[in-house]
Amino acid sequence: MQFGTAIHEALEVYWRNARSLQTAIDSLTLTDYDLARARSMLVLYDNKWSEFLADKQFEIIGAEVPFEEVLFHPTERRTHEHFTITGRIDLVLRINGYTVVVEHKTSSEDIGTGSQYRQRLLTDSQVSQYLEGYPEAHFVIWDVLKKPDIKPLGITKTRKQEESYEEYEIRCLEKLSAEPDRYHALFEVHRNEVQRERFRRDLWATADLMTVSRLMGIRDRNESACFAKYPCQFVHHCAGMESLGGIYEDESTVSTQRSDNGPREENLIIRDGGGW
Repeated sequence: MQFGTAIHEALEVYWRNARSLQTAIDSLTLTDYDLARARSMLVLYDNKWSEFLADKQFEIIGAEVPFEEVLFHPTERRTHEHFTITGRIDLVLRINGYTVVVEHKTSSEDIGTGSQYRQRLLTDSQVSQYLEGYPEAHFVIWDVLKKPDIKPLGITKTRKQEESYEEYEIRCLEKLSAEPDRYHALFEVHRNEVQRERFRRDLWATADLMTVSRLMGIRDRNESACFAKYPCQFVHHCAGMESLGGIYEDESTVSTQRSDNGPREENLIIRDGGGW
């Protein structure tokens, strides 16, 4: 299981069980050093949220909240014939009378004030989608945990054995406790009406493009996502080296020769240097 996914699932357990830290820790499906690192992150998470909510009235509306809202034309206010805005929200809270969408994230980047991580949220479509799809929300809180950037200690000339999981966890806790704001951040993300109108325009255009693609039998590809985090299981299909059946009109143009370890070398069309 991916580390970020395991943290995300533990946070769902945390909020579904009235912010029970121990229940969240017990739910972790990681092992060894990853488990030690995740436990330390959850301890920091609980401390930071306790501090944030200490002087506020709050209510947990729900975790993993599904939503579906009609998709309006950006100027004519008519609804789209084929698509709606749907999704699932990590957490919905009511804080001091405001309904707030909370988005959980883990990151290895700098998440501090003025960081590129925060700058990207100025145009992040996920924020806009939540506010359009869940109109009760007033704004979004980005809830980010930065992964500890310390590694387990190995055997050296002065150290005769590897660092234990328990020792590593203690070091992680000390590091996170010393710099809590570096490793966890809560910040509001808002959208003004101009930004929301631009998102509606972009979303409507995307929906229309998808409608036309369906009518033409075209499956658009997003090449930037093929190896974004890990290889997509359909990458060889999209590369034209195998077929799922029924997608290509001319099946003779698709190579289906693969070894147990992937596509045959002679079918690859990636070249280095000046071999074009």
